[in-house]
Amino acid sequence: MRISADTTKTKKIHKHKRIFQTLIVLGFFVVANAPSAHSVELSLDATYNEQIWELNQQISEKRKSVESLQQQAAVYKKSLAGKQREIASLSYQISTLNQTITKISLEKEALELSIEEINLQIKNSQLKIQAT
Repeated sequence: MRISADTTKTKKIHKHKRIFQTLIVLGFFVVANAPSAHSVELSLDATYNEQIWELNQQISEKRKSVESLQQQAAVYKKSLAGKQREIASLSYQISTLNQTITKISLEKEALELSIEEINLQIKNSQLKIQAT
């Protein structure tokens, strides 16, 4: 029985030794492949970082475009405000001119009526002279 127990013990030792060797080989495999897995991760990170950088550049360019357009809009707004002031001033001047024209027209009518009145007075005086 001793041989059988030694054989069983030897088989168990041999079995444990094989498991240990397999674990060592697996460990070396994992350690050997870890840098490549890490490099894939770094490569993916680098790709993502590049995409993020490109997107940030696009965002920055769009912001600059928006700021430029806002500045242009502000310039046009100021210009428009100036034009509106000019229009208001011209409108006031036109209104003043229209009032002046109306006043002159009324004064002309008043003068014409005064002339007609004077002409009637002259005729009246002539009729009085002829009647006498």
